Amino acid sequence: MLDQETGEPNGILLEGAIDLVWRDESYVRDSGKARKAIDKVLEFATSLGITSVHDMSSKIELDSYLDLAKRGQLNVRTFYGQHSKFDAGDDATSDKAQIKKLTQQYKFSDPNKGPMVEFGYIKYVLDGVLSTHTAAMLEPYSDRPDLIGVPFYTQDEIDALVKRANELGFPVAIHAIGDRAVRMALNGSKFF
Repeated sequence: MLDQETGEPNGILLEGAIDLVWRDESYVRDSGKARKAIDKVLEFATSLGITSVHDMSSKIELDSYLDLAKRGQLNVRTFYGQHSKFDAGDDATSDKAQIKKLTQQYKFSDPNKGPMVEFGYIKYVLDGVLSTHTAAMLEPYSDRPDLIGVPFYTQDEIDALVKRANELGFPVAIHAIGDRAVRMALNGSKFF
């Protein structure tokens, strides 16, 4: 975002803008730090008696789960959801061969514990969040009457994406915060 007074970037990235950082060749994700964080989260989850989790972060984390499972060190079943692009044409389900490869590559069952890692659903993001006025609302924001938030997909697009994912055997997870986005997600559920 740009500072309203100076016009300078303020360091806040909204929704898909983080892709600008990830695409920059100077950005290097420290997978070692990510792995340590995963270990801590899984240890905490286990201490609370949590036996399974869903993760929609990145394949770096998915690779860590798979590695832990293969070494017998994963005590929490992990179901991974592919985070879709913010573009209906370049959706995660657009490449059937890639989906098939991922479902085979990221599936691990321990002989003693059963299924431990599984790639198995697609996550769509319909809108943003209330705090940045990017959630898609039916009525304007009370503190910003000039804004209602714009969904990332049209109803026809999200319907087609949900239908395509389901035809491939994938359930979907839909991020929908604003009441307009929630309504769109529910309307798209007719394809479940």
